[in-house]
Amino acid sequence: MKHEMKTLLALLAATGFFAATGAQADTVAVTSVTNLSDPSTQSVVSKGVASFVGTKQIVLALAGKTCTWVGSASAIGPVGCNYGITVNGTNQLSNPESNSNPNCTPASQMIAMCK
Repeated sequence: MKHEMKTLLALLAATGFFAATGAQADTVAVTSVTNLSDPSTQSVVSKGVASFVGTKQIVLALAGKTCTWVGSASAIGPVGCNYGITVNGTNQLSNPESNSNPNCTPASQMIAMCK
């Protein structure tokens, strides 16, 4: 009886684990470029990446705009929504990147989704 109870608890825990991991992981990578003008004309580049369980939409503030992109909880397919974008030295958004999941926001539309 004790062994059966342990087996049942292990199965319930495994079922809960797999149910909880049904959502895909999404990522947003932001590269920021800061231009120095004095004493030299160099650039400082920094990059940060946020990973999280997929949501229906991803909302972030960049360069004074609010961007809203599709999250993997809305996208259909086995892949999460993974995005990358650059805030360049003139505080403009550039170099949008999106993975190949056709239901996520495509790179060609990412900047337009920032208002």
